[in-house]
Amino acid sequence: MNKAASRPGARPNLAPVTLSALGYELDFAALYSRLWEVSEDLGDGTRLYTSFGDQALKWIIADLSGTPAESGKTMEANDSIRQQIYATFKEAGWADRIGQRKFRLLVEPRDASGQVGVPETSEDGQLVPLSDPEDDGTVVEAVAASAVTDEGGRLSLGGLHWSDWVPLSTAVNEATTSPGVYAARADGQVVYVGMAGERRGQGVRGRLTIYARGRGAVSGLGEAVLDRALADPEWLKSRLDDLRDLGPARTRAWAVAAFERSPLDVSWAATGSGDQARDAERRVLIALTDVDLWNRARPKKS
Repeated sequence: MNKAASRPGARPNLAPVTLSALGYELDFAALYSRLWEVSEDLGDGTRLYTSFGDQALKWIIADLSGTPAESGKTMEANDSIRQQIYATFKEAGWADRIGQRKFRLLVEPRDASGQVGVPETSEDGQLVPLSDPEDDGTVVEAVAASAVTDEGGRLSLGGLHWSDWVPLSTAVNEATTSPGVYAARADGQVVYVGMAGERRGQGVRGRLTIYARGRGAVSGLGEAVLDRALADPEWLKSRLDDLRDLGPARTRAWAVAAFERSPLDVSWAATGSGDQARDAERRVLIALTDVDLWNRARPKKS
């Protein structure tokens, strides 16, 4: 067995960037990112991907590369790329195959260019794992925005220069592309504080865009919003009505609908680096230390 593949969190050699067959091409980084996104967290830094249903590998390949795919049939281009994926998993140490349809994904991919989980490499061609607290975020319950704002209505937390509050739909076009801290409010209350690093020039805007497009449904603000929506019987009924009338929808569509259920305003403050953003996030959360936090993460005063 490839030594890199035998231990979780290893840094395997960079896999081929592009897989191709019969004129169709698939970006392996995008594929691996998608598999990580829909897989089950095993609690040890690895994930279990099961090729089944609408998340079967053949359908993901078809979606990302445009290859033909049909239920119950093996299509040549799609199958060829699938076999290349299997080989890449084994040879480059990205995943262990543990069953006919199951793979243990070994290294969490790194975000880049505003795309969740796109693997990034260092100069020596090694995969750079992600250790990014912004993906957890912190939801703050029952904090009136007016209690932490100045006379002009801007946030006054952490010694930062905060932007005006704007709808999330506006923030994806106007938020800073620098690293920074952001906050969200709903119904007049601050409900969330998070941070964003460099993201290859996307910064806070890239992070908020991920949420607005439904690509962050299993972490941070996206998870919090979706969890609240799933606890709302009326919202669930409306989604089930859509299921009956319009057919099944992707997870991303559910995540977007969850944000539409609970319109958010956001405010942000730019920092000079990802490390500074992380420190600033900590200062803001410490300033709110006496507030009940919905998320398990809570910085302690030093």
